[in-house]
Amino acid sequence: MYCFFVWQLMLYFAGVNIIINEEKTSMPAISMFYGIIIRMQSEKGGKHNTPHLHAVYDEHEVVMDFTGKILEGSFPSKQLKLLTAWTALHEDELNANWILLSAGDGYFKIEPLR
Repeated sequence: MYCFFVWQLMLYFAGVNIIINEEKTSMPAISMFYGIIIRMQSEKGGKHNTPHLHAVYDEHEVVMDFTGKILEGSFPSKQLKLLTAWTALHEDELNANWILLSAGDGYFKIEPLR
């Protein structure tokens, strides 16, 4: 428990907000880089038609499709450019994760932007 607290504290001072609650358990973090956390919702029997991801940076949250179009929310300019570049590089993997999550078959982590 102590190690977990230290880990949370380190991430907090690095500018990463960790949200741990029931609402987020169906949205696993599939990647994390430069303080941006990328999540994708489990869509088994879900209502969403457009494949998309959720990204959080500090107090900002954005919902974006895999082509880089913002569906909801906003992001700081610099982080939006990083997120858009990462999305373009990993579009095939994002689509594969969407299919897996839509079928209820889990997900896999995607390499962060370096």
